[in-house]
Amino acid sequence: DEQKGLFIARGRVEAGIDLSALTPEMVQVVQPESNPDEIQQAGANPPVLMMPKINITLPPSEIFSVYLDDIETYDWQTGAFGMMQVDPKILQQAQSMAKKEVLERACRGDVMNMALENAQTQLQQLFSLTGAVVTVTTQGAGACQMPVTNT
Repeated sequence: DEQKGLFIARGRVEAGIDLSALTPEMVQVVQPESNPDEIQQAGANPPVLMMPKINITLPPSEIFSVYLDDIETYDWQTGAFGMMQVDPKILQQAQSMAKKEVLERACRGDVMNMALENAQTQLQQLFSLTGAVVTVTTQGAGACQMPVTNT
């Protein structure tokens, strides 16, 4: 006698860049070499204010969390005559396998590169508000794997 079940799960993956991993070496501000006051450049009218350049190198993208939004039970067989008690370990196993499947599909959908590109765009837009010339580079996409929990 055995138990088995058919489950349908829906979930989501949160991925991004951990900005707390930025080090001073990863953010460089290059001041203009000339006097920061208004400078007349090659006949430019009005004068052009020399702005600093900001170079940011982002750490690799990472998976922050994997969630199951919903898991539905379509069929749960509890032995040949349905006489066995429902084993909660089966549901726990289904949830664990569902999280792995949600992550696998997100990885196939290129979630790591999307997280990297979104972070790059957001930082460029944020720092462009300063008027500085901003360059955001990356260290590439990180490994698409379950996040490590500190418990």
